[in-house]
Amino acid sequence: MIMSACWPLQMPPCQKAVLVSLADNANDQGVCWPSVASVSERVCLSDRSVQRSIAWLIAEGYLKVSDRPGRSTVYQILFPKKSVLAAGVPAPTPDCVSPPPPTDSHPRPTVTPDCVSPHPRPTVTPPPTVGHPTPDTQSPRTVIEPKGNRKGTAIGEGARAPALDLSPLPAITPRVWSDYLLHRKRKRAPLTQTALDNLAAELHLAVAGGWTADAALAEAMQFGWTGFRFDWLLRAADRGGSAPGAGQRGRRETPAQERRQSFMAGMADLAHGREASNAARSSSTEFVDAG
Repeated sequence: MIMSACWPLQMPPCQKAVLVSLADNANDQGVCWPSVASVSERVCLSDRSVQRSIAWLIAEGYLKVSDRPGRSTVYQILFPKKSVLAAGVPAPTPDCVSPPPPTDSHPRPTVTPDCVSPHPRPTVTPPPTVGHPTPDTQSPRTVIEPKGNRKGTAIGEGARAPALDLSPLPAITPRVWSDYLLHRKRKRAPLTQTALDNLAAELHLAVAGGWTADAALAEAMQFGWTGFRFDWLLRAADRGGSAPGAGQRGRRETPAQERRQSFMAGMADLAHGREASNAARSSSTEFVDAG
């Protein structure tokens, strides 16, 4: 009713814009209390122009102002009889023109009587809020398993290998042991506890055969062996690769040393579950008789 009564009025553009803005903020009784700054922002005018337009509307009888100390100014839109009759719009009833004074800083929506508002605004249903549905507790869940590498272990596992038990090993200098670990690392054969136990057993056979553990590991690294077995060392010594004890090459062995080496080779074969050769058995017999 208030907005529809404002459109036919004839007045300067600035005053008309301010009046329409106030009517848009007003309730069904034509009461509103917007600030000058908010009206200025809506009609694209300066604060001074809005204030002059409000003064003109008051002087012409279109507005009634009520000051509230410490609060915003209350405006009530009025329609002079001459302007309303000239526009062909019926004047509002006295009950609608004299509303009770507002008690809040913002107008509350009130129920519009049917006699005042013959064309009620249609109720607009807000669109439904579309959100992500909550998964059912019974629905299967996707579980991301840790990725595995080519060795079959999960990524992150094995980053810190467990400490090895070095007690089965014979006496080895730290430098030789560090070189041997680096040698296996270059061959991508990390030393496990099982491999260490087998290495310790073979090194004890080498020590029993007159080698030192340092010399045996040095020969293994020299020949490029990833593992180590005492019979490999004996075969290499038979081919002239090294001599027992000092790790030297090119020394001619005495018959006693040859019998001792053949005896140790037979012992290594028996330790690995292989049958000793005839030469090894005869050499071992001779070695025992000589002892």
